[in-house]
This record gives sequence, structure tokens and C-alpha cells, in this order.
Amino acid sequence: MSENGARIYDGLFDSDMQAVFAAEDNGEVVGSIHVILLAAKDIPCLRPETNVYIQDMVVSGKYRSRGIGTQLMEAAKEYGRKNGAAFVRTQVFPENEDGLRFYRKNGFAETMITIECPLD
Repeated sequence: MSENGARIYDGLFDSDMQAVFAAEDNGEVVGSIHVILLAAKDIPCLRPETNVYIQDMVVSGKYRSRGIGTQLMEAAKEYGRKNGAAFVRTQVFPENEDGLRFYRKNGFAETMITIECPLD
């Protein structure tokens, strides 16, 4: 249990390639992070690295700014270390200023820009 009363749970389901970590406070789930272990595609120009991809992360509104997200992020990073991952990656919308601030505070930096063209 952490100093703020939240508890991190590991291994909510069995899988060699993904994990879910949840934060709980007095029996209430207050946050979770779902991560997937990904290996780089076998393409000559790519390094053969494994990474942890954050598929989804959420912390209940009233529990934000209490360190819960950082604890979940640390659980994801530790999962990556234990599984030989070189880095953690995720995506966030540019207008999600709170999300961007959170990720930067937790050591993330922009390394690639994704662009899209709608086909409507």
C-alpha cells in the first residue's frame, strides 16, 4: 500500500504479452493501466527492440493529482524492465493538455508525430 492509501494490483488476467494494473482505495478501484508488450516489426531499418505500449490508462477524477497515475506508470515501467523492454510508448491527443503534462512529468517526450488523412 502506498502512502496515500492506494494499492496497486498486478496480473488481473494471465497473459505473456499484456498486463492490467489497478489502483484501489478502501475497496474501490480508482485507476487502472492496460499495457501490451510489443516487439518491433522485422524490418531492416527498425531496431529489434521490445516496448511497452500503454493501451489505456484512467484515474477517477476525484483521485487525480494524488500520485495514483504516477504509481500506475511506475508499475507499467517495472513490467517493461522485467520483460526486457527498451521503452514505454503511448499516444495522446494534442489537445489533451492534462495528459501531455502528466506524461512529460513522468519522463515521456515526443519522438514521432502521427498524421492522418480522412477518407470520407
